[in-house]
Amino acid sequence: MRECVPWVIEEARRQAQRFSIEEQPVNNRVYALLDIAHGKAHEVADMLRNRPGVVLVDPLKGPPDLIMVIEASAREELVSLTLQALNSVESMTEGLRLLDCQLED
Repeated sequence: MRECVPWVIEEARRQAQRFSIEEQPVNNRVYALLDIAHGKAHEVADMLRNRPGVVLVDPLKGPPDLIMVIEASAREELVSLTLQALNSVESMTEGLRLLDCQLED
């Protein structure tokens, strides 16, 4: 596996931690908005599509450059799969945002 720059994993951990400790209905889906190095978005999208838990990756007319949706059967697994997918991206720039979707009441 390729190594991601350290700030990406630290930021992903910080954001993913928020999802695992917030008191809210359990939702096992995360949307990730990624800024990717110029000209690499399609290459990164193709690679991410093969990662476990990744159900959708689409290049955007960014920034952000990609949207990725990750799903898992449990919250802990979701955090782990998200970190693994992000760790596999070596051309990410300094933009990363993880969005937890809100369940209807």
